[in-house]
Amino acid sequence: MTVARCRPVDTITGKNFKADREKEAAHSPEFVQKICPNINQRDLSMTASYEFMRSILDTSADHIVVIDAAGNIVFANRAWNTFGRDNDCLTKEDWRGLNYLEECDASGARGDDVARDAADGIRKFMSAEKDSFYLEYPCDSPSEKRWFIMRMTSFKSENASYFVISHHNITERKLTEIAFIEQSKRLEVLALYDALTGLGNRSLFLKQLEHLIAIAKRKKEEVALLVMDLDGFKDVNDRLGHAAGDEVLRVFGTRLNLALREADQTYRIGGDEFAVLLDPRSDSLEGARIVAEKVAQDVAVPMTFKGHDCTIGVSIGVAVYPRHGEEANILVRKADAAMYEAKKSDQVFAAASEIDATVVLKGLQIAN
Repeated sequence: MTVARCRPVDTITGKNFKADREKEAAHSPEFVQKICPNINQRDLSMTASYEFMRSILDTSADHIVVIDAAGNIVFANRAWNTFGRDNDCLTKEDWRGLNYLEECDASGARGDDVARDAADGIRKFMSAEKDSFYLEYPCDSPSEKRWFIMRMTSFKSENASYFVISHHNITERKLTEIAFIEQSKRLEVLALYDALTGLGNRSLFLKQLEHLIAIAKRKKEEVALLVMDLDGFKDVNDRLGHAAGDEVLRVFGTRLNLALREADQTYRIGGDEFAVLLDPRSDSLEGARIVAEKVAQDVAVPMTFKGHDCTIGVSIGVAVYPRHGEEANILVRKADAAMYEAKKSDQVFAAASEIDATVVLKGLQIAN
C-alpha cells in the first residue's frame, strides 16, 4: 500500500517484479569510477563490485536510484529502500527491473500531476532537450507534512547512458518558509486592520479609496464615501469606563457590516470614527443616503454592557467621486466636513454638496 500524496516516490513503489540480474553487467569498473572519480587504478578492481558501490551510495541520506536509457531502475540505495519500507510502499529489497518512467506515466494517467511533471522532466533531460531537471514536490505521510527536491544527473559507462535520480528532504526548509509567510501575513493584518473591531484601518481605507477611484475613472462610474462619528460615545466611556467603550465600538463595527452589502467596505479610521466605501452604483448619492438611514436605525438599538444600557447615535457625512472631487484627500476632507455639519445641525446625514465650501474642515488630516 502506497502512502497518499507521496510523489514522485510513490509512483515507482508497491509493485512486485522479477529482478533483472543481467543489469549487474552494467556495474563495470567504468560505472563505479564515474560515481567515485577519485578511486585509482590500483584499487579499481576492489571497487568494481556491486556491493562496494552500494556501500558507498548507502552513506547518503538522499534517496537515490540509477536508471538506464529505457527508464529501468538498475540501482537503489539504502535510504531509498528504507523510505519505501517505512512508508509501506516497498515489496522487495531489490528494486532493479522496475521501470521508473512507466510507473510515473501510470500515476499521471490516474490524475497525479506531480508524477506527470516528473516523467516529462526526466524524458526531456534524458533526450538532452533540457540541460537540468529540478522538481520540488510534497510527500506527506499520515502523521506529518514533508517536501522533497528531485534532481537528475547523467553519466556513461561502456558506451551506455545512465541517469542518477536523487530525492533530497527539504521539509525543514519548507516549514521555515511557511512560518515566515504566516508571520508576514500576521504583520500585514496588524498593519492594515484594526485589532479591536477587525475592520480595515485608516491605511487600508485610503489605499482602497485610491483603487476604487482609479477603477471608477476608467469605467466612468461614481464612488460614494461615508465618514461617520458616534454621538454619545464619550459619555459611555466616562460613565462606564473604557471596557464599555471598546464593547460599543466592537458592536457598532458588527452592526455596520450587517447593514451593508457584501461588496461594500467598512473601516475604523479613528477613535470613534468609521468610514464606508460603497460599491459603485448608478446613483451613488441616493445609495449613500439609504445606507446612512439604515446604519442610523441599527445604531439606535441600545447596547448592553454589564447590565447597563448604552445608547448612542451617529452623524454621517458623504462625498461622491467625481461630483465632489477627483482626488482621495479632497473627497475625504469633504465627507469629514459634511459629517461635522450633520453633527452640528443635529442631523444624521449630510452630503458634501449641501454645505458651504468655506466650512472649517475638521477630522482627518490627509497629507498631500
